[in-house]
Amino acid sequence: MPKPLDIGLEHQVYLAINDSSMQEEVIDQLMTLKQVEGVEAVEVFSRLDVGDERALDYDLLLRVYFKDEKALAQYDSDSLHQSVRNQLKPHLSKPPLTFDLRFQD
Repeated sequence: MPKPLDIGLEHQVYLAINDSSMQEEVIDQLMTLKQVEGVEAVEVFSRLDVGDERALDYDLLLRVYFKDEKALAQYDSDSLHQSVRNQLKPHLSKPPLTFDLRFQD
């Protein structure tokens, strides 16, 4: 996604799903995070297996975009975000990995 002017931070979450038949349901739940105040955009990507052994063993990448660190902090404690996290836990085969980054000018 090209960086729109009002986006300053990106929060990435790598998810390993324990049952591939649940992947669409998990994606649907992740997309509800668009409703969280302060979220500028949400994208979900599925991993393309190209046979590279160096690739991370995760199925989905969630990318959530924020204007600033304050919005990211509010997101972390938001009740919808917490609810989605709790609903997804039974569908994950291992803990998610996260990576937060700031866009450079």
